Amino acid sequence: MGLYFCLQFEQHTMYTVHTMSPRKTIRRPEFLKTSDVAEILGISQRTLLRKLAAGIFPEPMRDPNNNYRLWRPEDVNKLHEEHLRETA
Repeated sequence: MGLYFCLQFEQHTMYTVHTMSPRKTIRRPEFLKTSDVAEILGISQRTLLRKLAAGIFPEPMRDPNNNYRLWRPEDVNKLHEEHLRETA
């Protein structure tokens, strides 16, 4: 069982479950989640991961603590424009 708590940064509200694990899960508000990026692009998260693996989309930088992808909004805008050109 974990403790449920909420953090607020500027306009972003983040929820997380804190377990007894030494690693805390706190999302940095300046980055987007992979699921958010997939939603912006209008594709599934699985399709996005396939395009990353195939080299169609460039890999974003990763968090050194947990190896999560760190998507910057400006990079996502470039991907979105590229995806629109690809589908047109």
